[in-house]
Amino acid sequence: MTIEVVAAIISHNGQVLAARRAPHKADAGLWEFPGGKVEAGESHAQALAREIQEELGLAIAVGESLGSVHHPIKPVVMHGYHCQLLDGLPQRSSDHDQLRWLTSDELYQLDWAPLDPPLLVAVAALLGGLRQP
Repeated sequence: MTIEVVAAIISHNGQVLAARRAPHKADAGLWEFPGGKVEAGESHAQALAREIQEELGLAIAVGESLGSVHHPIKPVVMHGYHCQLLDGLPQRSSDHDQLRWLTSDELYQLDWAPLDPPLLVAVAALLGGLRQP
């Protein structure tokens, strides 16, 4: 059985939010786009809205898909979605010890969790589009 997870590529002012996994979590110290597992009966959008509310305490609008990534070994597939914050900026995270806003130039400077790097090309293209007049 394949486990589905969703990732929020949250943009704001031409940057995207990255989160570093806390020491007590799997993949501790690695960076990722926030999100989590899709529960039974949830759509991807519902799962993302729930996960971002739980992790960051914020509401989001879920937009276009930026792609899906299959784990090379585990039965896991991650779906990335462009999202907009509806009520402020994140101040904390329950699953992460750091939050950071990245420009397209900074995307490739972090040590990412295994499923996130394949989305970086689409995220960089998204950021390039956000900066255009």
